[in-house]
Amino acid sequence: HRSNNFLKTHKIVNDVELQNCFIEKPRTDNLLISYGFSVPPNVVAYTREELNEFIKENRIVVLKQPNECGGAGHFILTLDRAYAGAKKYDWTALKKGNNRVRIVEANRVLFAPPFYIQKFLPPDNEEIWRAYIVGGKVKFLSTRQRQQIDSIGDYIINVCKGAEYKLLRNTEKKDVVRFAHKITSRIRIDVGTIDVLISGGKMYVLEVDCDGIHTMICREFYRAPSYDPLKFNFDLMIAQWLKKNI
Repeated sequence: HRSNNFLKTHKIVNDVELQNCFIEKPRTDNLLISYGFSVPPNVVAYTREELNEFIKENRIVVLKQPNECGGAGHFILTLDRAYAGAKKYDWTALKKGNNRVRIVEANRVLFAPPFYIQKFLPPDNEEIWRAYIVGGKVKFLSTRQRQQIDSIGDYIINVCKGAEYKLLRNTEKKDVVRFAHKITSRIRIDVGTIDVLISGGKMYVLEVDCDGIHTMICREFYRAPSYDPLKFNFDLMIAQWLKKNI
């Protein structure tokens, strides 16, 4: 009874069911596909044979932890090597196991099922776009780039893996803004981010994240040289929206 009264008088920021969806990459992919948005071709493989077959079909794939973000547990795989940044590993797919990823002996990595894998799509200009959403609207953008690409493992373009943020106003890359707004017009995102990969001129959604019970959006962009508090103060934008709408 108290819970029902609370929901009648209070608004939940970022629907809890969507939060539960966004923390699971395969569920997010299925939701986006159901609305007609493109994601990198992917599969959830439950056996070593299924994993190997997908790699054979696509030559190079990205293995990700289904419920991790920030580049944690991300590897680029070929049939005989796993790459993460400058590091290269031999890899083995286990039949079962509790830890999804475990590095042993400094040069060998073990993967346990289920395996969430995407076809590797090289990003145009070697950058990943992120749209910052407040109240369903794109407030500003960032790109993540590495200063140089020395190996295929460097295509895991994440700040915790050595990439750097560059911040842009929402008028500086209108095609990404339009693409993100198409998503927010179908899926209610109060406070969140949409990561966009452009490969061969086509836009793909890499992931959708939000502040909530499972994750918090990375704020490392506050340290970027391009950060301007008058243009890119994400938390102030959130506070102003909450004051007006909640």
